[in-house]
Amino acid sequence: MMPSKFLLIVLAITGFMQSALAVSVGEPAPIVTLPSLTGDADVALDQFRDKVVYLDFWASWCAPCRTSFPILQSWQQKYQEQGFTVVAINLDEDKDAALRFLQHYPVTFTTLRDAQEHWAEVYAIEAMPTSFLINRQGVIHSVHSGFTETGATALEQQIQQLLRQP
Repeated sequence: MMPSKFLLIVLAITGFMQSALAVSVGEPAPIVTLPSLTGDADVALDQFRDKVVYLDFWASWCAPCRTSFPILQSWQQKYQEQGFTVVAINLDEDKDAALRFLQHYPVTFTTLRDAQEHWAEVYAIEAMPTSFLINRQGVIHSVHSGFTETGATALEQQIQQLLRQP
């Protein structure tokens, strides 16, 4: 049985819309503007132009996020003087759950809140955590789904490589 023309059109449009929302390596990172998780001010990703940015989407219920946050904090401290920063976007509906997570895993890097998951849709987040390594020109260098301590070594090498580039 052949699918109807209408169904084919709907499938084509849906596929186009999903690909239009997804961001890819080599493309400029969409400029996120979100409220700070721990304050009142809005923060825009373009504030970090000329820096290497590790953009991390996370949630309080995410087990790998418990592994990633202490490592991300160590990278923030180790590389911030070289022009590196972590920007972590929380996707919890319940802000208090995110704040409790930060009490257990305190960080000094920027934490934002996307409770409506608008930016998670733009970045096509499908797993927790998902991160985007962004170069100094604001272009996505790599995308990483999940987080493990063994995979952190390769990520750190990518960060070091990008920090050596102008």
